Amino acid sequence: MATALNPGLPLFYNELQPLSSNTHGGWKARRMEAAPFLAKAHAVPVTVEEFALAQRHYPIVFSVGENPVPLALMGLNEGVNVFVDDEGKLTDEIYVPAYVRRYPFMLARLRPETDELSLCFDPTAESIGEFEEGEPLFEGTDPSETTKQILGFCENFEQAGMQTGAFMKELADHKLLMDGEVAIQPEGAEKPFVYRG
Repeated sequence: MATALNPGLPLFYNELQPLSSNTHGGWKARRMEAAPFLAKAHAVPVTVEEFALAQRHYPIVFSVGENPVPLALMGLNEGVNVFVDDEGKLTDEIYVPAYVRRYPFMLARLRPETDELSLCFDPTAESIGEFEEGEPLFEGTDPSETTKQILGFCENFEQAGMQTGAFMKELADHKLLMDGEVAIQPEGAEKPFVYRG
């Protein structure tokens, strides 16, 4: 499975900071033309509700371990994504998983003693900051329409994640996941690539 650069944070996230009108009142979000963080990701989490769209473009596999997750396999080798170039631009029209589309935002629990989630973002992302162009994140102290849409998307993703967790528990309870092995020999390769897990 692909790993995060910071082992304490989810894949792609370098830092997390809560979005606040006090600190980020003048910040804007701009459209990403490329996703450089995706260039080296060979597997990206997907939710159950994405299976129908995702499977049209790449295989869906499951990670190993106690809590397996479904993954869109975007390359056969770690660090190689065959669907994006080195700059992170799509090389073809494909379905982009919601996990990727929500970046640099996500809902996170700020205090372990509560179930309350807050809208957070990765401040190292190039798509959010104090720019001249872009969509404002706040109108005064109130969230802008853009921020409300981002929050709604993140809430839907969180719900889809819970449904996926329940689906994965069902698969595990019924012992439907098993270790396997596959050998793939691309045209022109001397030996096949063997994958286990």
